[in-house]
Amino acid sequence: PYSPEVHQIIQEGIFGSQPPPAGTDPMRFAYPPFVILPIAPLLSLRFDWAISAWFSLNLLILMICTRYAFPKMPLWMLVILPLSYPFAIGLALGNFSVLVFAILIACLGSQLTHKNPSSLVQICLGAGLAWTLAKPQISWFFVAFLILYALLLKRKAFLIAWAGGLAGMVGFSFAVLP
Repeated sequence: PYSPEVHQIIQEGIFGSQPPPAGTDPMRFAYPPFVILPIAPLLSLRFDWAISAWFSLNLLILMICTRYAFPKMPLWMLVILPLSYPFAIGLALGNFSVLVFAILIACLGSQLTHKNPSSLVQICLGAGLAWTLAKPQISWFFVAFLILYALLLKRKAFLIAWAGGLAGMVGFSFAVLP
């Protein structure tokens, strides 16, 4: 419906000063390869099953992590959380920023409200915190805060899991895309 000139101006506004070269995909997957790790078990499923499983997994993890972070939160607040606009859109689109938020909130809850989390919980949250760096624009400040706070609390399992998880994910990324 637009003239070629208007289409060209729109393309330049979206993709920068020049349109993308012919034969390239300007909307390609631009995240680090380790982002695919939580999705990998779903790749063998048909798309309709995979998207349903991903939605359910994100919803379940959001609820569990929020409940872990805020154990005294009223149940009605937990139920309406996914109905708020950012989460509803993120869940509907299958965006992994919902998973990033859930991990960050669980890590914050663990560090700030749980006096003595088990080593297993610390390891899971440390590795999860490393994965949140897939969206650094959301997580860098929280990661820095949580690492400094874990150093202050001397939570070695959390710190080792974070460093090991980050090293493993960077190694995976270089193995996939050298």
